[in-house]
This record gives sequence, structure tokens and C-alpha cells, in this order.
Amino acid sequence: MDSMPSQFRQISLTGGEPTLSHYFLPITGILRQRRDRWPKIVLTTNGTNLRNSEIRTEIEDVVDHINISRHAVDDNENFKIFGTKTVPDQNVLYYTIGEMNAIGIDVTANCVIQNNKQPGVKKYLEFAKKMGFSAVCFRKRHGNNINLSPTSQENGYSHYKSVHESECPV
Repeated sequence: MDSMPSQFRQISLTGGEPTLSHYFLPITGILRQRRDRWPKIVLTTNGTNLRNSEIRTEIEDVVDHINISRHAVDDNENFKIFGTKTVPDQNVLYYTIGEMNAIGIDVTANCVIQNNKQPGVKKYLEFAKKMGFSAVCFRKRHGNNINLSPTSQENGYSHYKSVHESECPV
């Protein structure tokens, strides 16, 4: 980490489910000691382990922002997309976001749009608002032969602020 150029000032903890890794607590311990070098630390998670008191205590003074992957409003549909029921349901998610907000960590909902005919963008925005998310990030599925150009449905939301990073429309 020390050999990285000084313009890199952010660390992103991601991949699989980082809070389940046996490396997670040692890494957050190192990052806590190096806040001078890494002033912005982002955790991307599905929220599975955020109510674990050891994890919560460990991230409280380390993580600045959390991205929670939540790809559907309906719990059963979200479980189906993730292929597991270990991701938090709406009730757990609501309390988890509240706990994170209470300790000063803002939380963004990250939603991979499952198909171009998904009618629930407004429904998802209302859901995110109700849950206490500070922002919503929509993105398309990635892969070969997938057109990332905006669809007519997406263009209907042109009055919303849009950010483009790495050619991934958000």
C-alpha cells in the first residue's frame, strides 16, 4: 500500500462479500492506523454481516461510505437474484441502514438492472427512500454483446442527475 502513488487516496473494500473474509478485520485494523494516508474508505457489501457487532465496531471509525448491493425491492426476487437467502430482508436492511447512518456512515443502494423492461425504477427509488439510503446507483448488467447505451425507458429519467464512470452509466 505504501508503494502506491500519492494521488490514490481512496480504498475500496469489495469482491464477493468482504465482511465474510477472514482478512476483513485485519485489513480494517491496518486502515484504521493509516487514515492519514487513506482518508476515504468505501465498503461494497450486500449487507449480510453489517449487524454483526464486531464488524460494526471495526468499521465505525474506518469506513466512510457503504454501497449495499440490492437488486430488487421484493425480498424473494432479491434472494433469487443473489441465489441465497442470506442477504438481508427489508426489515433487517432498514435497521442496518439506520445503524450505519447513526454512526455517520452514509449508505448508497446499488442496483443492477436485471432487464431493460424492468418497470420498477420509480418503485425502487421509493423503496430506497423509505429504507434510508442516501443515494441510488443503477447500472446495467455487464458482459459480452450487452449494449450499454441508454434505452428509451432510461432516457425518461433524464431529469435525474447522471454520473458516468468507466463507461458504466450510473
